[in-house]
Amino acid sequence: MIDTDNYGMDGKTRPRPRVDIIVVKFVNPVVAQPLKFLRWFLGYPGYLWPWNAGYFAASLIVWLYLTPSLETMREFHAQWISLTLARNAAFGQTKIGERCSFLFGVQFAPYG
Repeated sequence: MIDTDNYGMDGKTRPRPRVDIIVVKFVNPVVAQPLKFLRWFLGYPGYLWPWNAGYFAASLIVWLYLTPSLETMREFHAQWISLTLARNAAFGQTKIGERCSFLFGVQFAPYG
């Protein structure tokens, strides 16, 4: 059954909307405003700085200085596996705690 409040007929048996359909062309903001996009991408409170650059620097430091060498990891041993697991757990807890305190304003006060 056709809803007659929102649709009319076009003279035949096909329903037609009472309101004209507006077709909007998509304009890519990167193409339309390249300088504004670059200012957002490279600017200080933008996409690249400060969060993504900080994450990249932290992952680079961990990869270069805290990952065991390939000669050590050539064979499975509990020592380097547990070292890597402990490093990842500590780093993950640090980042999760940082995000929670930043996002939710957690204040660590003594109980009492």
